[in-house]
Amino acid sequence: MVAGFDFRLGPPEVWAHGYALVKCRFSGGPCEGSAAEYADRVSMPSPKPAVAVAVAVIVALGAFSLASLADSLALRLVVVVAGAVTVVWLVRSASAHSDAAGLTGIAVVPIVMLAVGTTVVTIASSSTDSFGADPPPAGADDTSVLELVADADTRLRAGLDHADAMIPGGSAHLLAVDLRGDDAISVTVLNPTNGKRMYASTSSAGWSEVSTSAAYTRVTFSRADLARLNLADASRKVEAAARKIGVDDEHQSSSPGIMIAPRSRPDNKVVATFTVSSDLGIEVDLNGDLPDTVDAGSMDTMLDAASRALKANRVPLHQRTLRELQFMSLADGASSISATSVQNSGGVELEFDTGPVSEITLVPGSFPAVRPPAEWARLQDTSFAFSSITTDLLNRIRDDAMKRFRSPAYDREVVAVRVGHAPGTDRDEGTTVTIRVGPSSADAAAIYTMTGEHLRDGTW
Repeated sequence: MVAGFDFRLGPPEVWAHGYALVKCRFSGGPCEGSAAEYADRVSMPSPKPAVAVAVAVIVALGAFSLASLADSLALRLVVVVAGAVTVVWLVRSASAHSDAAGLTGIAVVPIVMLAVGTTVVTIASSSTDSFGADPPPAGADDTSVLELVADADTRLRAGLDHADAMIPGGSAHLLAVDLRGDDAISVTVLNPTNGKRMYASTSSAGWSEVSTSAAYTRVTFSRADLARLNLADASRKVEAAARKIGVDDEHQSSSPGIMIAPRSRPDNKVVATFTVSSDLGIEVDLNGDLPDTVDAGSMDTMLDAASRALKANRVPLHQRTLRELQFMSLADGASSISATSVQNSGGVELEFDTGPVSEITLVPGSFPAVRPPAEWARLQDTSFAFSSITTDLLNRIRDDAMKRFRSPAYDREVVAVRVGHAPGTDRDEGTTVTIRVGPSSADAAAIYTMTGEHLRDGTW
């Protein structure tokens, strides 16, 4: 049934009547007079019967496919009606010249439209979904980019329970809990009765026997300290931070893990350190919060990270308190200017001649390490203010060094900087900026004034 007309097998006049009626109603024109008269006015050249039937099949398939791809209902209706009108005319033309062709058209076209046409529509629709749709936004996938420790909270509870089995109340005297990506758990407890270190770990055979050895630290934490730590929530934060730092599938660790333990001096802060690459761990505190140091590994943002750390420790930005600032990027191949606490990790080290602290170390993904002021600290002639260093100054110096040494563009992020008095030079030279672009083997290093003028090549 099309446009209210019942198409049944009949002589050509019936087909002409049907075609004319559909044409009339579809075109929106006047429908006065007989359908036959209207058909005469819109008569078309008739193709050969066999060709007409073949074209009718193709048109039916095409109409179905185009309708499935159309964005609106109105457009789909237009395509279907136009296709139906064309198919009716072609089959009518075939039957007018050959009864066999007409019967074939009446039988074949519906079968093709219901069977083959349905398949064509399915393929067309799935192709559109696969290639025409927008990709899902980053983070929409539930699958983690980084392979972190699975079911960490359950395994942590198992470790704490075993600490109590190792020694009564053992979970109140923890030295470390280590969760590995291969489902292994290890627990280290300080025996409060004799000061010995007690250690046990899991394997496929279960928990190992407890081993005892000398303990070289008395800094412990307890199950109660971990009450607010949700490792599943922390894992999501760590993954986002790792992506921001630049850790991906290529750089991630082959043996991820979470180590919960006090950091080494100066603060002995208890943190959960997530191993995300072979040379990078990201810390969370016992509230599950990340440090504000994720951007400390890029020259374009490291001054922002340093500024926040100075403000947090009440160090004035505009006073001459700094003795030296050293930076090394996280980019593969970067090499520090001289010995520094960030020469293996990347990040920023700030040393002070005076002020409320003597040193602040910012490693990307780690909480700032802050040392108290030294008793002998005093202002030097070469001391400088943090505010005298700007990203614009460092970028101008980097651009000049890259041009001077013909450094390749891919070494732009492979950079290290030292701001302070260059060793081995006259103190009258004052504060300088030393920069290295690319690995140390490239010998692309030079010293500049604090206004960006080139002084000499090298690091001395």
